[in-house]
This record gives sequence, structure tokens and C-alpha cells, in this order.
Amino acid sequence: MGKTIRLDFPGALHLIANYGNEQKPIFKDEEDYNAFLSILHFSSGRYGFKFHAYALLSDHYYLLIETPMGELSLGMRHINGAYAEYFNDRRQRSGHLFRGRFKSLLAEKEGNLPALTRFIHQGPVKNMLTIYPWSYPWSSCRDYLGLRSKSPWITLDETLTHFGPENNIQQINYRLFLEAQTEENPWDAASGGAILGSDGYLEKIRQTIKPFLKKRNLPWPKSLNARPKADEIINAACEVFNINREHLFNSRWKHSNAKAAALYLLRERCGLSLQEIAAQFNLSQAGVCKAVIRFSARLANDPAVTQKLEKIHQILKHKNSTPEQESLNSAATPPLMAFKI
Repeated sequence: MGKTIRLDFPGALHLIANYGNEQKPIFKDEEDYNAFLSILHFSSGRYGFKFHAYALLSDHYYLLIETPMGELSLGMRHINGAYAEYFNDRRQRSGHLFRGRFKSLLAEKEGNLPALTRFIHQGPVKNMLTIYPWSYPWSSCRDYLGLRSKSPWITLDETLTHFGPENNIQQINYRLFLEAQTEENPWDAASGGAILGSDGYLEKIRQTIKPFLKKRNLPWPKSLNARPKADEIINAACEVFNINREHLFNSRWKHSNAKAAALYLLRERCGLSLQEIAAQFNLSQAGVCKAVIRFSARLANDPAVTQKLEKIHQILKHKNSTPEQESLNSAATPPLMAFKI
């Protein structure tokens, strides 16, 4: 398979993650953290990056970057390359510091910016590095809450304006927002694991990318497929398992395969949160989570269940495909997840 070409354009918003090679630490002391932050500061000027949030953990980091000039790959190559050179020179070592290419998620700014900053700021808590997000020194959380002088290269205002008219009120409300218990993972909710946004945003990206794909005879990427609606998934599951909707929602055990398939697809294909799925089926979030995990395990060992799921996929594909997608998918080239315009 060819190397993934990233989708980027002026004004795009990207959630970035990168991990240490073999899960080894990439930050070992205060000097390392500060060196990386200095490189981020430099890149904000050189590449025009707007950093909305960051969190540096011992063996990986998260960044939320807006690219006014559309230079994501070039800027990230500098950030990772400059830091790896510093890290190796300081310790007189050689070899790869990072696991591989950085992981990126293209996100619609409207409606997603606050949640993405929360995901980043809760990273140290979820990785058991601290009890409270604002206690961790190597993230932008303390900048957001006014607990230290704001770094000049961090963009806070565009997020904080969602939390009130004045700075003090914004900081109080943002702290309450951070304290909310959430299992959100943007990559789980993204279309094709690559794009997070509304149907309108996805359509905008489709129209932008279509000439690029046709010119280079490339297939339609899964990340740009229209997300199926919840009702479409439920109806398809009922059709394949030959039951009606009432049985799917009301029966607890008799049609467990059908219900588990619906729960799995609502999470994986539709991008609904555990809370949203639980509310629809009158289940607990933990119950939904366990059902999805169990169904995922069955897919690896039960051909009959796999075949049923494939039939549901085919129904959904037929409902959501377009002539343009079918035409592009006829090209016999390796599939790519995203593209740079």
C-alpha cells in the first residue's frame, strides 16, 4: 500500500498524536519538555501554525493545530525532526525516536473545538500522570485556566469564547467542562477514522477533493463516505436478522446477535457516543461498551456473524454510495485514507 497522503488545506484543524518508538519515553526530564515547547513556538511563526492545545506525556504527545497556510506535513516534519535530532544529540544516541508517521484527524472547527481541547487536557489524567488536568505542568490546560502567564503562541480565545463573555467566567466554566466525566475519543467518532465533522462538512471536503481524485485516478477514500444514519443501521440489522424493530429494542436475549450488531455499527459506523446509544436502547453505557467489545471479539472467530455483518455493510453501502464514489472506486489502485490538495 502506498504512503497515506494527508488531507490539508488553508484553515484546516488537525488533532495530532505521535508516539515513542517501542513505547519508550520521548520526554525524560524538564529540559526535554522545554526543548519541545521551544520547537512548537518556532513552528508557530515559521509555518503559521495556530496551536489551540497541547499535552506532552512521557511517551507520546497531543497537539491541536490549525494550519492557516495548509503546511501541516511540512511543519510536522520540522517539529518531529528537530526534536528527534535534539534528543539523540543530547544523549549521543542514534535510531528512531518516534514509532512512525504521526497520527492525524481532520476536524470541523465549528462544534468540535472545545471538546477536542478537553480530550487533550484530560490525556494526563487518563494516563494516570495526575489527578486533575490543571495540576499537570506540560499541557496548555494551565494557560486556559489562568494559572500561569499565557504562552504567546497558544490560541485560547477561540475556545474560551464558548464559555462566557468575560475571562474569569470563561475560566470557571471551562474548568467545570474539564471536570465532566467523558469517554469521548475523537478518532472513534470520526468518519473512516480520519475526518470529524457534520454531514455538511464532509460534503464540502468531498466536493473539494473530487477533482484531485479524478485527475490522479485514485479511489474514493473511506473517510469521505457518507456516514449512515442511526435508523438506516437499525433497519439494516433488522432486515438481515429478519426481526422487527420492536423485537430489537425490547428483547434482551432472544435477538442478542442482532442487537449487538446494531450497537457495534452505531458506534463504529455512525460515530454515536456510548451515552447516545445507551439512551436509544435503554441500556447503561457500560452495558453498551461490553456488548461492542464482545461483538468485536466474535467477528474474529464466528464466520456466520461476520457474514451477517457484511450483508449489513452492503445494504448501507448501497444506500449511501453516489455515482461519483462508484466511478472513483472502480480504479484499481491501493486505497488511501486522505489526500493533500
